[in-house]
Amino acid sequence: MIKKIILLAACFQAAVSVYAQTEKQKQMIYEQINRDSKMEGIIKKIDPIENKKALFRDAQVLPVFKIRMKKDFKPELIQNKNYYLVLYLQRLYVFMDNKTTRLVENNPVVTSILDFNSKKINYFVVYFTDTFSFNNQYLMPCLVDKDLSVVIDKGSSLSFESYIDKRYGSKDKYEEKLILDEKRQKLSVNEFDTAVNYNYEAYQTICSQDTLLVIKTMINQIGFAVKTLTKEQQEELTIRLNFKINPDKLLEEQLGNTLTAAKVKESDIKIALAQSRAENKKRVKENVKQTGLYSFNIYNVSTTEELIDILTSQQFSDYKNYIDLWYPIIETQNNYNNNKYRYNYGKDILEKQV
Repeated sequence: MIKKIILLAACFQAAVSVYAQTEKQKQMIYEQINRDSKMEGIIKKIDPIENKKALFRDAQVLPVFKIRMKKDFKPELIQNKNYYLVLYLQRLYVFMDNKTTRLVENNPVVTSILDFNSKKINYFVVYFTDTFSFNNQYLMPCLVDKDLSVVIDKGSSLSFESYIDKRYGSKDKYEEKLILDEKRQKLSVNEFDTAVNYNYEAYQTICSQDTLLVIKTMINQIGFAVKTLTKEQQEELTIRLNFKINPDKLLEEQLGNTLTAAKVKESDIKIALAQSRAENKKRVKENVKQTGLYSFNIYNVSTTEELIDILTSQQFSDYKNYIDLWYPIIETQNNYNNNKYRYNYGKDILEKQV
């Protein structure tokens, strides 16, 4: 038992000290915190910092780890060297790549860290999956104890298994989100260029009158995501989606076929079709956009049923995963915004190239 405690303590120290900030990161930390010294919050304004040496003499730099669950459901720490927290005079800063945020002083993460520090309790700063706000990727940090048995999130403590079940519903769902995180990090500029060309919603805005172009672009997006989409499926989708956004066209076509089959004179058919178009124009039409994260809309009409009907279960799943990959669901500290909106990941790929 003593050996186990010594080993855990040694592992904790090694994990914390495995990575030190680069000079570029240290400079960014210094500039941000020194600039922030002029601002007041719940705690009083701090004095300007003399230099980097003085800052890092008093600051506590906390590495950040992503949690990966092994097959035996034991957690594994994977350090993200571009993420780190800095605690300076009870102010907690979150650094992610080139983005910096400061948590308010009464944030549960801040109070938990201050409490653990005062009690000299060893801990790790971790996150489980990538999270996104309306305009950027950001960090929702949790704390775990040194032997990786308890997760502290917003001041509440749960076992790893209970935490994952509560937040994700199941271990399998959590694993699915981890896989998407890994794929998202590997997306290239070339893939982004292709994704932009298949963004049918952009075409819908720019070329709103060209419905066939918009439909074709959406089907191209599905084909890019699914890979196994057949020519026959593309043709059937084209027909079904065209009729879905323009149901009057379908009614007119059916009327024409019925009259032709009844051997009605062509001149009378033209009169009947003209009357049908006039009646259709008189009707009040309301296209109410179907809401929901998996309501695939085109011209404010949901096409989800058509996709489910024509695509195989695996194809539909692949398309859903493609949407989740490029447009991750927003999850913020404000629960009102959660599971209602999506974030466009494309610009993040370009930022990585700068």
